[in-house]
Amino acid sequence: MWRRSTGQLGVFWLSFRLAGGNWLLQCSSCLDQALYSDSKIKENVEDADLQTLMQQIKHIRIREFDHGEEEFFNKFFSRRQLGIMAHELQPVMPTAVGVLPERRWTNPKGVTNQTKNVMLVRDTHLLFAALGAVQLLAKKADVWDEGIEQLFKDNSAIVAEQDDNRRKREELLEQLVRVVAKVEVMQFGFAKTEESVARVEGAMTHHKQVQQERHDQMLLSVDMLTNKSLEQDMNIATFQEAFRQAVDRE
Repeated sequence: MWRRSTGQLGVFWLSFRLAGGNWLLQCSSCLDQALYSDSKIKENVEDADLQTLMQQIKHIRIREFDHGEEEFFNKFFSRRQLGIMAHELQPVMPTAVGVLPERRWTNPKGVTNQTKNVMLVRDTHLLFAALGAVQLLAKKADVWDEGIEQLFKDNSAIVAEQDDNRRKREELLEQLVRVVAKVEVMQFGFAKTEESVARVEGAMTHHKQVQQERHDQMLLSVDMLTNKSLEQDMNIATFQEAFRQAVDRE
């Protein structure tokens, strides 16, 4: 009798005889118990450490190889395929690797072959480890999404604040332009005022000079009049003296 089994490393055929001597006969432990998911046949159920599963998945090496025996790959596909080396997986994920003590198979020519101590990979263990890693990534993605959403909100607030600051800067720049224009007008008026003050000062200086000249001329005239008055007084006094003398002689 022939039985068929599938695995992560490829699809291969397991053969054994119903007659005695083959340990694989009726071996329920040879079947992947993960296929039986009823909780009533499970013990010590607990949540898996998703972080550990993620680290294990990260260290699994994916290989590309050729099958060395016809028995160990599905003939509907190429002899070369992707897979995992059990001896490389064992240090990373020991519970996903087992050893088949003995396996007998017949090649296409009808020759019976025997393989001992062949390492097997429990593909369902890898499947659920990958599922756990995906769940961890999904949880992290939720956190990332929240962070990104918050960043978008913060960015919107920053953009709004930048727009408000730009508007304020434009208003301030407009005010500065008006102030500069006013200052320029005031400077122009101040220059005109300085010119007017200079003209007034020049006129006042000229006026002072004219007044000083007139004052000097007036003082000179007063001195001249004073001299004339003194001379007239002397003439009058001389006339009076001469008149008195004349009167006295009479």
